[in-house]
Amino acid sequence: MADQQLKRICNRFRLRLRALLIQYGTMRTIFFVFGLAAVLMTCDWYFRFGFDGRWLSLFGLIAIAGLCYYLDFHRPLRRFWNDNDVLGYIDRVSGKGDDALTTLRDFQQPENMREYDSEQGKQIVHSVVADLEQRIDKLDVSHLIQGRPVNRWRAIAFGLLAAYGVSAILLRAPDGEPYNGQPYVLIGLKRIFMPWNADIYWPQKTRIKVVEPDSGWRVPRGEALVVNAKVEGEVPAVVDIWYRNESSD
Repeated sequence: MADQQLKRICNRFRLRLRALLIQYGTMRTIFFVFGLAAVLMTCDWYFRFGFDGRWLSLFGLIAIAGLCYYLDFHRPLRRFWNDNDVLGYIDRVSGKGDDALTTLRDFQQPENMREYDSEQGKQIVHSVVADLEQRIDKLDVSHLIQGRPVNRWRAIAFGLLAAYGVSAILLRAPDGEPYNGQPYVLIGLKRIFMPWNADIYWPQKTRIKVVEPDSGWRVPRGEALVVNAKVEGEVPAVVDIWYRNESSD
């Protein structure tokens, strides 16, 4: 009977520990991934990342997500707590200092004890086992594992997600094509997670898109360089075009 009770306690402990570790890792991953994304979006807003910068941003997010998985999921969940580890841990953190669970475990084979040879010794062992069984019936495993770190990281992660939600409500692109009032945070996330799409850009008053000629950019010496461009938004009165000559042919 006591052996089954101890096994149930160990199984409940392992299930509770696994659930807390998964919650802990999930909250930390949310914080670090979305926190880094917020930093990258801010830098992209000010510096207007090009193709390379957007790909590096995506690789950075993938790297931090992989590191969080290894540190907060793979390594902690890989450790196996056997019954002796669980019972010893519970005895240490229970605060009573009497090693009740490990003692009850040792009493599961009383015939190996020298005190069990006498009738009086048997009565003492049975009395101790009965007392310990009553005590473990009242044991609540959920209170023996500290949940404060999980609660702290949950509050931090939810606070960050709430900040995303508030920014999505308050900070929106102007109405009209191509974004029609989309949240800036959504545009920024698209730019990070879809770096191959050159048509995702930050809203601006004027956008000039240079169209590559059918003949390419190689122009014979002495001939004029014709540049066709599509202007979106406010049309400027004067446009300065800077270009670099990579060949003298």
